[in-house]
Amino acid sequence: LLRAAGASSSQVFRLFSVETVLLAACSVPLGVGAGVLLGWLLEGALTPAGLPTAPLAVTPGQAGIAIGAGLGAGLIGGLVPGLVAARLPVLAALRTAPLQGGRAIRRVLGVAGGGLIAASLGCFLAGGSTAVAAGTACLLAAMVAVMPLVAPLIAGLIARVAAPFAPAASTAAGNLARNRTRTALTAGGVAVSVAVAVAMSALTAGALDASDGWVSHLFVGDTVLTSAVTQRDSVATSIADEPGIGAVSEVRLLSEPVAGSVLGVAAIDPAMFAAHGGMDVISPDRSAALAALQDGPQLLVPEALASQAGWSVGTQLPVQAAKGTVYFTVAGIVAHSFPAGDGSEAVVMDRDLARTYFGAEAAGFDDLLVFSNGSAATVADDAARYGLQAVSVSTIESAARSSLQHAIGLLVAVAAVTVLIAVLAVVNTLAVNVRQGTRELALLRAVGLGRRHALRLVLTESGLLALAAALIGTVAGCLVSLPMLVAAASPGFAPGFTFPLVTALALAAAVALSALVATAGPARRATGTTVLTALRQE
Repeated sequence: LLRAAGASSSQVFRLFSVETVLLAACSVPLGVGAGVLLGWLLEGALTPAGLPTAPLAVTPGQAGIAIGAGLGAGLIGGLVPGLVAARLPVLAALRTAPLQGGRAIRRVLGVAGGGLIAASLGCFLAGGSTAVAAGTACLLAAMVAVMPLVAPLIAGLIARVAAPFAPAASTAAGNLARNRTRTALTAGGVAVSVAVAVAMSALTAGALDASDGWVSHLFVGDTVLTSAVTQRDSVATSIADEPGIGAVSEVRLLSEPVAGSVLGVAAIDPAMFAAHGGMDVISPDRSAALAALQDGPQLLVPEALASQAGWSVGTQLPVQAAKGTVYFTVAGIVAHSFPAGDGSEAVVMDRDLARTYFGAEAAGFDDLLVFSNGSAATVADDAARYGLQAVSVSTIESAARSSLQHAIGLLVAVAAVTVLIAVLAVVNTLAVNVRQGTRELALLRAVGLGRRHALRLVLTESGLLALAAALIGTVAGCLVSLPMLVAAASPGFAPGFTFPLVTALALAAAVALSALVATAGPARRATGTTVLTALRQE
């Protein structure tokens, strides 16, 4: 209308530009303030108990990056469509229905999406954390590019499944296919945020499962008795005779010179571990590796240490014993062993051989692994009589899981924030879609469609769009998480893929419910407007 009244394209563009700059200038300071508040809340909620917390500090560089990113996104998001609108022919802009000229754009996006998918596959095959990160970015960008092609197809499939319960689903899916370009960007934003959240959940679940496996495969028995000082063997014998105790296995922790470095040494009873499943041996056969410990000076080495030092099964390691240097053979590689005093993991040897080579220093025990016959309280009472502390293996497993959750909880929180941002974008776009579709609804009502059916059609269309985006994002998140899990693996830590079913269902429900709630108000106003009012041209 401004162009028809004599305004030039540059004047219209300047009008859009000023509006865009004002909105960005008002929004960015609010976003920086909200980010500082959110960081303070997350820092307080996710810091492990007992650890000192540094005060939250935002440097000028961090604030500058945030402001630049916010202004850049706002300006690009406003100036590009503003330039397109300013250059649009007057008659085309005054049409009541938009021109159907999006096929060429969709073809270009399809070609670009195919190229990005090929690039992501190449990065994933190359391996390495940097390549996987680049492949993830390419895959998510490809998902957004092909969204105008994929979203209507997925919405159509969902509509077929939901047709017996929602008669308007097929019509709503047709509307999405007809106006695919208008909602593709918003659907892409939702899909990306859901993909990030699903991938983070899969990584978290894999890391927690790996942590549980570490603890559960390390110990024999169900309870660990710990002591601040080394206890005599007679104490272990006395504890084993208590009514609530079934069997015990002693663990003596030493620090000895091994291959030129002082390493932690755990002296254990290999027969007990072989019989009850302790120690996760990677190479060679588990029973053979544990049996070899009793045949002579041999060691089990944790995988992380073996990888770092270049040791393998059969490697000869000089160990400084009481009577001189003794060469121990690496009998096997274990995923994890007992923690050493310096934060690393200890090498493992037979306790009888440890006494042979290290003398009285290797006598007694530091930890006592217990098979209990009674309740946990009975075992705790038995341990307390000897000045020991009883800790169940399940408690150790829970503590390890809690520490890991604190470490990666921030990533999940950030993923949740991205989903919230995407939901806000969906709410905005769906509200605009309903207002732009008021005339179409009026035409349908003019040929006999009732208000209730029109309202149901609008709500179904919103729900289909949200579910399609959530489903695409869930699949993409699972695909992204697989190479990320491989890149995150390290010696002794190999998280596996676990589908985050609860997270996926929660995200789909949250996105769909938000879309329905956001659309309900504008939809009621649009369907409540009289047909003549909706068709009137101002």
